[in-house]
Amino acid sequence: MPNRERSLQKYREGYARAVFDRASVPTADPHDQEIHNRAIHFRQRCIGKLALTPGETVIDAGCGTGLSFAALENGVGSRGRIIGIDQSSEQLAQARALAARNGWQNIALLNTTESRKSLHS
Repeated sequence: MPNRERSLQKYREGYARAVFDRASVPTADPHDQEIHNRAIHFRQRCIGKLALTPGETVIDAGCGTGLSFAALENGVGSRGRIIGIDQSSEQLAQARALAARNGWQNIALLNTTESRKSLHS
């Protein structure tokens, strides 16, 4: 079984986080903006293939900062539900802030590390 704590620590300290952070948060840097735009476009294309309809529930496993939320919201609408799951509390904090800024009240966010601990308590 993978060691979640070690994986999360490695992510927080490593190159993967730096790249993901550049893609997830638009900045004034034109290169970072291009990376962000490509990430959004790719997600929109993938989510479009799900053919979501208003009122459905969708799970965003590894939701990170919520980059997919806008496209998912467009599919399920305000009557639908989005369940975002991630192991990074830092990423989930950004996802919560994004949902709040946009007034999306149909998004539930779960931290896999915290959920796993509560199951074993």
